[in-house]
Amino acid sequence: YKLTGYVKHSMRGLMAQVIRLGVEQGIFNTFYPEHIGDIILDVLQNTSEQIAFLILNKGSKGEALHRLDELLAVNQFAVNRLLGAQPGTVQVFALDRIKLWLE
Repeated sequence: YKLTGYVKHSMRGLMAQVIRLGVEQGIFNTFYPEHIGDIILDVLQNTSEQIAFLILNKGSKGEALHRLDELLAVNQFAVNRLLGAQPGTVQVFALDRIKLWLE
């Protein structure tokens, strides 16, 4: 918990700066960059934990790939919506790279 809090605190300023720049350039359409950045960092942390669970869980590979694909699609949708960006503008996780961990 302390590590997660430290990472979020240390990334907060950078995330807000990136969001502000995106708004200035017309890529993002959102308000309150610091707060939106905090929410996005929470979403990314949660997604990372779910990815780790899928990688470490020794279930069906096909089911894991399906859940991973769905999880990353939802993550991408949520982040782009929070930023007011066009669908597909921001992609944080690369499915093809994460799939390697499932093999």
